[in-house]
Amino acid sequence: MKEQIFISFKPQTGPGLPAFGWAGKRPLRSVVSPPACLREVYGPAREGWRNRLYWGENLQVMGHLLQTFRGKIDLIYLDPPFDSSADYKRTITLRGGTPGEERAVLRETQYGDTWICEEYLQFMYERLILMRELLSPRGSLYLHCDYRRSHYLRMLLDEVFGPGCFRNEILWCYSIGGKGERFFGRKHDSIFWYSKTQDYYFDGKSPHVAARRKPNSHMKLQTDAAGRQYQEKRDRKSGKVYRYYIDEGKIPEDYWTDIEQLNREDRERVGYPTQKPEALLKRIIAASAPPGGLVFDPFMGSGTTQAAAMKLDRRFLGADSNPGAVETVTRRLLTAGRELEGTPGFGVYQVGRSAPQRPAAGAEAVRADGRLVIRAFRPARLLEKLSLPRETDWRRLVDSVMIDWHYDGAVLRPETVDIPEKNALVRGVYDIPEDCGTIRVKITDLRSESMEIEVP
Repeated sequence: MKEQIFISFKPQTGPGLPAFGWAGKRPLRSVVSPPACLREVYGPAREGWRNRLYWGENLQVMGHLLQTFRGKIDLIYLDPPFDSSADYKRTITLRGGTPGEERAVLRETQYGDTWICEEYLQFMYERLILMRELLSPRGSLYLHCDYRRSHYLRMLLDEVFGPGCFRNEILWCYSIGGKGERFFGRKHDSIFWYSKTQDYYFDGKSPHVAARRKPNSHMKLQTDAAGRQYQEKRDRKSGKVYRYYIDEGKIPEDYWTDIEQLNREDRERVGYPTQKPEALLKRIIAASAPPGGLVFDPFMGSGTTQAAAMKLDRRFLGADSNPGAVETVTRRLLTAGRELEGTPGFGVYQVGRSAPQRPAAGAEAVRADGRLVIRAFRPARLLEKLSLPRETDWRRLVDSVMIDWHYDGAVLRPETVDIPEKNALVRGVYDIPEDCGTIRVKITDLRSESMEIEVP
């Protein structure tokens, strides 16, 4: 049953503050809070907590979250649409094959990013209001954008959070990408940091970066008895001497030049357009989310925020309207979890849709000699797009196989997770445990579309 939640937001306007308006601007006074259906569970809870991924439109997801997490989220990072007037594509290639073999390649649009300006502003305005409601009193929001709409977004943030809650405009500088021929190369993004109140959490020690001595520095580089290099500075008024050790690093300035964009061959890549590097999110999370704190990304995309939060032992929530993004994040977290011990698992929820979308596909799996054998998988749309015959080895079309050996008829709880390395194939044959009950198999193809079957 859907509930109506009322919003207590009052715009930060008045004498001395500019009013920001556009055609069709509408106040947000309430939001629908739809229920969430738990569909999948991976890994155990820890101390009663399990992380959450939501498949649904993020306005609806945040309406749902208000019931439980209003005023409780420590950090929100969002990488929203930039209004770039571009279609972002991903490259899909067959798995496996021999070295030098020509593999079928598909360039497919993942999502479009073209907006009417007024619609974009209303879209962001409503979501920023809900994000402020979700933040804890000591919470922070980091909004990632570029030159296209940064000026508008800064004004929106001033209206929603108040100019006095502005903390930093961080310039993330990079070199990868195209070069300008008729203008100076655009080689930075802006990240606006706003706090909810003046009493915000910030750990200046965690995001330390390497300290580099400037060539024109007046402070001499010295070495102590232990062999550590340092510089000294004397305060002229107090006479106090400050010692700065090079190996202790420093708090970063508001321009970050030490984190590069991901290149095409980076091992971190998961095949999702506009993916951000984990190092960027780790710095933000370490600085503005306390250990064990709660992090939320309402445009989670490739799942960089969730992966970074998991590795830093922070709790997390994530949302995306693209089912392919949810599948991508699920596989990424399961892969990352292989190297981590004791991290809480996560659940996948569905918000605002009556039934999951299913691709046109067929599959066949049987029990044979104490093993589960997948004999066939035919994702019709993928085969058609790649112009492949139906006889193609099905394992070359698959990103993952998940098996629940004790399916309860409602929630998939995979006990066997088969996610192969980058160009390897799923096994396709699996030992059946002795206490096996109802078997439920989820197969996800290269387009991140999945289907589920029960094996009698």
